[in-house]
Amino acid sequence: MSVIALTGGAGYIGSHAALRLLRGGRRVLIIDDCRRGQPGAVAALRLAAGRHAGALEHTPIDCGDADAVERALRTHGVEAVMHFAGLINVGESVQRPGEYYRVNTGATGGLLEACRRAGVERFVFSSTAAVYGEPEPDQIPIPEEARLLPVNPYGWSKLHVERMLAEHADAARAQGAGGQGGKGGQFRAAMLRYFNVAGADLSGHLGEDHRPETHLIPIVLRCLLGLEPERQNTVSVFGDDYPTPDGTAVRDYVHVEDLVEAHVLALEAMEGAGAGGGAGTGGEVGGGVGGDGGVGGGAPWEGVRAFNVGLGEGFSVRQVIEAVRRATGMDPRVRIGPRRAGDPARLIASPARAMRELGWRPKVTSLDQIVASAWRWMSAHRQGYG
Repeated sequence: MSVIALTGGAGYIGSHAALRLLRGGRRVLIIDDCRRGQPGAVAALRLAAGRHAGALEHTPIDCGDADAVERALRTHGVEAVMHFAGLINVGESVQRPGEYYRVNTGATGGLLEACRRAGVERFVFSSTAAVYGEPEPDQIPIPEEARLLPVNPYGWSKLHVERMLAEHADAARAQGAGGQGGKGGQFRAAMLRYFNVAGADLSGHLGEDHRPETHLIPIVLRCLLGLEPERQNTVSVFGDDYPTPDGTAVRDYVHVEDLVEAHVLALEAMEGAGAGGGAGTGGEVGGGVGGDGGVGGGAPWEGVRAFNVGLGEGFSVRQVIEAVRRATGMDPRVRIGPRRAGDPARLIASPARAMRELGWRPKVTSLDQIVASAWRWMSAHRQGYG
């Protein structure tokens, strides 16, 4: 049974991915020192996994510690890594850019070095739609080939990792072609550019519990439950003067279970690509990473591939608040404030590549369903994981 390592596996998306992998018969190693992840999420994960819980291991180390991670990868016989760990707050990245480059970019360099030493050649990276910055009007929905020009340090910190992955693939291929031994030349990576991830495990075991919370849907729900006293239990809307239909920023939302399914499909595509998949280029950052060649059906995987993950539909902040009203029957208090630095007006995905090449199809396809799943978990877990 293959072992998949998940950095940040005690976090929101990582824990959901771990559950999906366990239920699919994989062994999972969570690499998370829980400085930002939730130890309670690991306990909830073990409970949710049921008979699969014995296939879960957790090692509390820093994913950027190359020596410690190498030992863990070798000890557990890890065959692939899903990299979820990192900082995610756009506004904070503007205030503390150095921290974002250190944690998101620098630590990934250590992780990749550990993978190189341990011979791990399958890598799924948690990237972001923020790599696109403010897209051109004629490129919405946004394809992977769109201009890559982030408008905040968070987006740049992730884009630098995409570049590192492409160069890592190029170096591995060159070493393999040079006859330097090992399995060089077969490194493959999938870079999943998330749009706005939301919702909770539909079986009710796992949910979203950030400390502090930074995402819109859980913030609105927490305000309704009286759990945001530092915000006066009031939702702040950052800007109502954007060039959008109602003046508030528009985002594409995707349910967390559909997002993790895209990770699993990307991993399976890399595993099924065959030994020839190491051929080809690592791709170029600047006009989209990776080419347009298909990878389905065992076709060669061209080093690194980028995939958008979103529904392809945009919802404004006001529309999200209305969806919360419908799900809860309650009316949140709202305060309109100025725009936040680094926030684009509209980010909407074109998920066509993931659908075409990975066979990805979202199952939770409406904003109301996404919000309802988040509300079910949060109303039953008011203190999160405790």
